[in-house]
Amino acid sequence: MIRINKSFVGIALGVAYGILPFFVLAADTGNQPRYYKGKTPVDFVFCGETYAFDIANYSGKIVWLEQDFKKDGDFNDTRIFSGPFSLPMLPYKATCNKDEGSYIANVYTLAKNGTKDQFIGNAFFSIEPNSVGATDAEFKMLDLGIFSLKLGSDHPAIRNKIYFNPDGALVELLRRYQDDMDVIAVISTQSLVNFVKDPICYGCAYSTRALADGIGVFSQELNPKYIQLHRYLTSGGRFNHVAIISVNDHVGSNASDYAQYTYVLLHEIGHKWSTFIGKSGGYGTNPLSILEEQQFAHWGYVSDNHDSLMAYGPARLIENTDRTFSPLWKNSSSLVFNDFDLYLMGVLPSEQVTPMFSVSSPILGPEARQGNISGRLRGIKRNITINDIIHLDGTRTPAFGMSKNNLTNSMRISFLIVQGPSGTSKELNNTKDFISTLSRQLPSEWNRATKSLATISTFMPQEKKPLEGFAVGVSDEFTDGEIKKIAEDLLHTVHDDTTEFSKTTREKQKDFENSIGTGSSLVELEQQLVTLLRRLQDLTGEILCQVPSTTLARHDENSEVTKLQRFLSQFTHLYPEQSVIGYFGPATERAVTRFQDTFGIPKENGVVGDATRQKMRFLCGVL
Repeated sequence: MIRINKSFVGIALGVAYGILPFFVLAADTGNQPRYYKGKTPVDFVFCGETYAFDIANYSGKIVWLEQDFKKDGDFNDTRIFSGPFSLPMLPYKATCNKDEGSYIANVYTLAKNGTKDQFIGNAFFSIEPNSVGATDAEFKMLDLGIFSLKLGSDHPAIRNKIYFNPDGALVELLRRYQDDMDVIAVISTQSLVNFVKDPICYGCAYSTRALADGIGVFSQELNPKYIQLHRYLTSGGRFNHVAIISVNDHVGSNASDYAQYTYVLLHEIGHKWSTFIGKSGGYGTNPLSILEEQQFAHWGYVSDNHDSLMAYGPARLIENTDRTFSPLWKNSSSLVFNDFDLYLMGVLPSEQVTPMFSVSSPILGPEARQGNISGRLRGIKRNITINDIIHLDGTRTPAFGMSKNNLTNSMRISFLIVQGPSGTSKELNNTKDFISTLSRQLPSEWNRATKSLATISTFMPQEKKPLEGFAVGVSDEFTDGEIKKIAEDLLHTVHDDTTEFSKTTREKQKDFENSIGTGSSLVELEQQLVTLLRRLQDLTGEILCQVPSTTLARHDENSEVTKLQRFLSQFTHLYPEQSVIGYFGPATERAVTRFQDTFGIPKENGVVGDATRQKMRFLCGVL
């Protein structure tokens, strides 16, 4: 007898937002194992969230599953399941403090004798600690744009005691304040460094979402801990980059500390744009010979870097009369962003970019590209223009502006000082004084480094407020699933099959009023629904509120029907099928009729006419 399983714990590596995923799914022919949250394919979930698993071509069938699990901080996988498995998987709610970690599943067809047969595919998945609502932390605003966070030993950012998860700390800031800064500088203190086993970088950076097209990306694999921020990235928000800097207990005691850390901060902010050239060829490529060949993320050792802050190599490479090249090193305080940096930054037009050059086939050997330069270089001079980079990575789009959501030359930065459990008030005060002074010096240093083409300022983000019209308990700290559930309850309250409130409807409305603290009129309830839909779109990043521009009816098949179905699919009460296929069939017609009945839209009888579209526009806030 074959033992069949319908439930198991997750599978696949997560992704970092705005940066390449760890695992790129192959083109899906129906044989690709997929994880779903609701009906949306996902690579990870947070503990406490519910997910499922299926393979399109094998749904409803029995397969052979082998699943391995690796806890954060462990080096080896553990086989936790091997045997027949029935698809689709029953929805499973990930348990906090138990299921967190990375999973990989290999799926095979099932032979007639009940053993595994041919390989179908595999999937990677992770279940992440949920930092939302974490109480094991002390958060403070120290000054405008400068915050502190003291972590308890059980906080998700350091709970495993192996590494520091910066996203786990950042959510403490972003759940309280809007994402309307460009950069958050995370300042790790000595008490934090001492608490975790793995070292925390002296200076490093990562991006949380795409900045612009045509500027390359850093394709080195990132740690799957960097994936928790998506629920706080609103569709119009500017936050897109994290710079991490570590300081010690005595920082600021020497005057040279300010120059040193100013350089580090400018450099790590610069990694928003530079220097990821030709990454379409994969990590470890250097097609123009202008990158260093250790991390492939900085201007190189055998190129004329025009005094760039983003270079690992010399500031300049001087061409001598005997066709040799001499490296010229300069003090970090005199370095700036070169023209290539400023183009990638979005503040210098391509036609104004001064060319660089590199030395191909240096006589000192290929090790020169890794920094082993003992004297003069001999080799072939190769001129590099900005058009060479555009040819590799495409034209920068948008051409001007710091990012897609910031089409200006003005940067906003906020600071978050993070202490470990043993952090003292003395440590915090000393670090705060240092960062306050650094932040005051930063605008002039940024102006110098960008050749007066851009500005930067310490920014105080807008504090988040409870959802307008709701009780304090229903706040921006709610997840997309929780917000959607409130919207569903509200829609049940609004919906009634008769033209007048029935007793049942009034009772439901009264119960709902008690839970959210709102008024009693349908107009007020509709206004609450508008607020929820906007918040849901901000949380998910999905454009759900798309209103058809034409009249639609049964048997229509086009992209306007897709917009209609995407809108209706937000409400399982109206559209339980939730099918988004672009065809207006009987299920869509029933959903439209329910929508019209709900909001008292007469005489359209399942046809999406002017009155229906007007109500949709109102709910989407696009009137």
